[in-house]
Amino acid sequence: EATEFFGRPRGFNADRFDFTPHSVTWAQNAFLERYAAIEKLRRQTVQPAD
Repeated sequence: EATEFFGRPRGFNADRFDFTPHSVTWAQNAFLERYAAIEKLRRQTVQPAD
């Protein structure tokens, strides 16, 4: 339905994405792992204000 209104996306191919179905638990764990990695990088780059 969205294709009717917006057309096909340009600039990327859907083949590069993993559309394998996963459980809710798997998705939650993947999200939390990625969030923790981003937060670790953020904390390393943030300089405390004096």
